[in-house]
Amino acid sequence: MLPTYDIFDEYRHFQPNEKFEIIHFKGKRIALTICEDLWFEQPLLTNFGRDKLYTIDPMEKLSSLGFDFVINIAASPYAYNHEAIKNDILTSNAIKYSVPIIYLNQVGAHTELIFDGASRVVNPLGKLY
Repeated sequence: MLPTYDIFDEYRHFQPNEKFEIIHFKGKRIALTICEDLWFEQPLLTNFGRDKLYTIDPMEKLSSLGFDFVINIAASPYAYNHEAIKNDILTSNAIKYSVPIIYLNQVGAHTELIFDGASRVVNPLGKLY
């Protein structure tokens, strides 16, 4: 789920996936997700109420393949009110799919954007590290 709203233009660097696969590495099955692939539950407020921003849930598709953990790579810019939202998204996915999630966010600045890093790991019970 590659965002193309606001400051995001992920199509510059990525192409939407049409086939879901698990990465096999050193005996582990890894679900590699990008940016908002974990954000399917994110509501979109419209004139018609609360709609979903996306129609396909990558985590649901990947979960049918089975995996040991998730690595999510992101370039989420800093915003003072995003910390709680990110934590909610990460913990709810970790609990729902009963797997650890490793969230890796960009650090530094690019043009007018500042990235806070704020990478973290969430265990299958939703505890943040």
